[in-house]
Amino acid sequence: MNTLCILLVLLQDPPKVDRANAASTAKAALTAYKAKDLDALGAVAASSNLVILKELKEQGEKHPRWKSLFVGGRWEAVSKWSGPTLPARYFGEKLARVPFGEPTAEGRLTVVVLKWEEGKWGFEDVNFPTRESFEQGSLEAPKR
Repeated sequence: MNTLCILLVLLQDPPKVDRANAASTAKAALTAYKAKDLDALGAVAASSNLVILKELKEQGEKHPRWKSLFVGGRWEAVSKWSGPTLPARYFGEKLARVPFGEPTAEGRLTVVVLKWEEGKWGFEDVNFPTRESFEQGSLEAPKR
């Protein structure tokens, strides 16, 4: 019975990601990042990250950037993420930051940085802006 349930779950369509929605894209990126699923992360990544994600998949821990993604502050924040995000802030037409998780010990926010390109949001990075710089962004998404 348990095997049947697992098979049914595995055969279900993956959750749909609304790439025109910053929060939806951020959640998909965080889910993939937390699982270390570089294929799924590549599916929602900004074009500027595709080469490095391919290299990371091929080289694994031997890649010089592996530790910057999977050891330290970024990884600690992503691995502790439990699902919710806060409302996105928009910085011009092509940049969004979606906060998640707890602030750092220094009081900085933890955000997914997204870039708008080719009609959709793409995962760029996880950053730690000050609350003041984050709040300079608009709560209103750019009109498309």
